[in-house]
Amino acid sequence: MICIPRFVLAAALAAISQLVAAQAFPDRPVRVVVVDPPGSAVDVVARLLSDQLASRWKQQAVVENRPGASGTIAANIVAKSKPDGLTFFMTGTFTEAIVPFAMEKMPYDYRMDLVPIAEVARLPFVLVVPSTSALQNLSDVATFSRGKTGGLTVGGLPRGSSLHLTWEIIAERMGIPSTYVAYNSSNQLQTDVLSGQFDIAIDTIGSARGFIGSGRTRGMAITSSVRSAALPGVPTLEENGQRGLEVIVWVGALAPAGTPADRMSVLEQSLIDAARADSVKAKLSEFGYIVTGRTGAEMAETIRTDRLRYEPLVKRLGIKMN
Repeated sequence: MICIPRFVLAAALAAISQLVAAQAFPDRPVRVVVVDPPGSAVDVVARLLSDQLASRWKQQAVVENRPGASGTIAANIVAKSKPDGLTFFMTGTFTEAIVPFAMEKMPYDYRMDLVPIAEVARLPFVLVVPSTSALQNLSDVATFSRGKTGGLTVGGLPRGSSLHLTWEIIAERMGIPSTYVAYNSSNQLQTDVLSGQFDIAIDTIGSARGFIGSGRTRGMAITSSVRSAALPGVPTLEENGQRGLEVIVWVGALAPAGTPADRMSVLEQSLIDAARADSVKAKLSEFGYIVTGRTGAEMAETIRTDRLRYEPLVKRLGIKMN
């Protein structure tokens, strides 16, 4: 008769118990807190993923939109939630890499209270001009801006937004003097592009695609390193002569710190698999997203490098969100 030491037996039983628990998780509906309102860029991703997750888990993945306070309302809710894997946060570059440096006081510790689960997609922006514009490429834009009193006029979404800071990075790289005109909605922005209210605009692909497709505006550059499947005729920044320049935002999920590793692993793989599902990938491509499916560790490194990029820019521009 083989005698198994009690400590070995206890360890084996504990391992089996953890495996069974991981296989059963989630055994209740999962709360997906979204940083932005319904219909927003992050919300579109969250709802596509939630349908896939519900199908895979045989449990509801309930989307809860909690916009406001530059994303910190939603982030704070999740940061202070029970770390059981049943609540996670869908957000993007803006909340994690820009807001912390534009707010004097955060309601949670952005460095410690939330842990990356997985990055699911990335989203480039597009620079557009009226179809009647004489500017044909970014070299033309740079030359034109230097000869114009006050520099280039640029339309985009609010100051401090990812769109605004993307433009500032491009302008700094190319030495383009400019005045940024902030809009609260893409609809009004695109309307004013058509009427020639400014020289160039920066917008999301989803908002600009219809105008470009109809020939009313012209896409000048995509801010990713590869062309967008949603706008295949629009060249990249690199094709416009800006070697190695890419400014792109991400969408991903974070959980409360302290969430058990086995549950984080289930969430990570489930989100990656859901994002890579053919139906989700096809739909996100229509909106200009590039599906990535990167691990929590990879996402953490992206957040770290983004913070290094955006912190000095936010401070130099004096952006305040309190």
